[in-house]
Amino acid sequence: MYVEASNMYEAWVEVNNRFVDLQAVDGMLMSSRDYTRVYWPIRLHVSGGFGFDNSTYNELPGFYANYENRIKLLSKRYIDLDLWEEGIARIKAREKRMSIRNPLSFVLQFHRRATNERKVPAGGGCLTQLTFVWYQNLWHLHVSLRASEITAALMGDIAFVQWLVEMVKSKVRLKNWDDDSLEIVWDISLASQMKSIIPLFLLYTRGDLGTLEKLYCDPKTCDPWFADVVEHFWETFIHIERVTWHRRQRWTKRFLEATEVDWDVAYNKWRKEFRENL
Repeated sequence: MYVEASNMYEAWVEVNNRFVDLQAVDGMLMSSRDYTRVYWPIRLHVSGGFGFDNSTYNELPGFYANYENRIKLLSKRYIDLDLWEEGIARIKAREKRMSIRNPLSFVLQFHRRATNERKVPAGGGCLTQLTFVWYQNLWHLHVSLRASEITAALMGDIAFVQWLVEMVKSKVRLKNWDDDSLEIVWDISLASQMKSIIPLFLLYTRGDLGTLEKLYCDPKTCDPWFADVVEHFWETFIHIERVTWHRRQRWTKRFLEATEVDWDVAYNKWRKEFRENL
């Protein structure tokens, strides 16, 4: 899947919408799993930088209440200081010798260490490396991920990478660097979307009415992927007492805090229209 957008925020919105609208023949559908829809590979290609700032993150509080804490967590997981400083030193060694006739690239590698809060995934760390590319007298950025949940986790990774770029810029003079026209290629080898996070994504990007319109449908007539999303939303998600895993209850809680729809009324109407005659 290839997504082209003006910045990483728009790419994030677009790739999530693409997953929501995937047909049954695309990717893998695992209804009984948290990571319900899986697809490979994904490439996001943007020409206008990150597109996220503090105001953007503040408008999306349901994913991370505190992005500084998320950055600290990812730093603890992924940054090996010796390895990281070695990569920065390579860029710094060339900072005064950057020529339009000499394309270069510099890798900054992540190292996923086991921490008290979480074990290393069986496949290794999700974030693998950043590559700073000097090409045609401009800097470009290539980000590689082994795997990613593309809604909440991907947003956290974008915030983390943006913070790391600022850290590199504070240590190295990056000739002709331009945040507003930075070209970024962001590759995800294996991408997934979780049915328990989709409602919050829809709420933030489409509003109450758009969310209600998208989810108010008959699962029997939906594509099998979205039928699973619809069924989970109406019969489980909006009833916090039915969400048995505490870590998943946070998505319902944040959704209900941000919405103005009376979902009890909407649920009764949905059941009357699509369930009473079963």
